[in-house]
Amino acid sequence: MGFVDWYSNEHRHKGIGKVTPAQKHAGENIAILQKRKEDYEAAKAKHPERWKGRNTRKWDVVKQTKLNHVTMKDIEKELKKVA
Repeated sequence: MGFVDWYSNEHRHKGIGKVTPAQKHAGENIAILQKRKEDYEAAKAKHPERWKGRNTRKWDVVKQTKLNHVTMKDIEKELKKVA
């Protein structure tokens, strides 16, 4: 297995809800994240003493993703380098 295959099909990305890009692209992330939410809520109901806060992890579907988030400051800094 090469890097691209691993990155797309095995590695779970934090920025898209700990699913793989392939799962997100195929729309499988919705069911996966719903199941995780249900599992966490059930675990919290069964053992509430294990949960510090009121909520479990956020398992919301990430609708829009960014690759290599860049701020305006980053762009200005790079422009100064080439000017």
